[in-house]
Amino acid sequence: MKFLTTLLLAAILTLTNAGAILGNDGVKEILVGEMSGGKTLFVKFYAPWCTHWDTLMKDWTDSDVALVMEVDCTSEDGEQEICEFFGVESFPTILYGSSLDLQIYDGGRTYEELSEFAKENLVPTCSVKNPDLCDDDVKESMEEYFSKTTTALEIYIQQQEAKLNEIEEEYLEELEKLQEKFNELKQERDEEMAAIRNSKTGLKIMLSVLSAKTTDESIESEL
Repeated sequence: MKFLTTLLLAAILTLTNAGAILGNDGVKEILVGEMSGGKTLFVKFYAPWCTHWDTLMKDWTDSDVALVMEVDCTSEDGEQEICEFFGVESFPTILYGSSLDLQIYDGGRTYEELSEFAKENLVPTCSVKNPDLCDDDVKESMEEYFSKTTTALEIYIQQQEAKLNEIEEEYLEELEKLQEKFNELKQERDEEMAAIRNSKTGLKIMLSVLSAKTTDESIESEL
């Protein structure tokens, strides 16, 4: 978490001129490393069996306002961690907007639908490079952070990371308790149900007697 948060701050403070079709390393630098140059992002988090994206990336290669990228959530070179950071749980997940405020795209997945959406929505948005497009609260935060030294920002990041880690640890502790309780309840249920099902003088013999009685009554009714 510390690695990702530190790189995300670097993304806010650093400008780049990325414009070519990006490989995995380039995407990683944009999302959790260097800044997108103020460009609006259109990012697909995917598994290799997803389609339709290569052509769209080529269409937007030379755009001055947008970057169309992809992240392979099944790779083992660190991109899984990126997908987890952005809360990606299903494939493909497509996010768009400013690197400061990515939104979930829930439109159609054909090339035509994706291309039309991109043309209508990949416009300049709030970013460090485009502060005039930000609301007052974001502008105020930017000004505050720019006024601080690098050391002060690093300390603040560490404090925020400590809070995130604390929340995660508390969650895992409670989850472990729930798992233990679940296992306990399941074992009790299984044992109680097994006792009823397997009792020689209980349910099994009842079912056998019922079957015999039903058969006898059926035979008698036919006589």
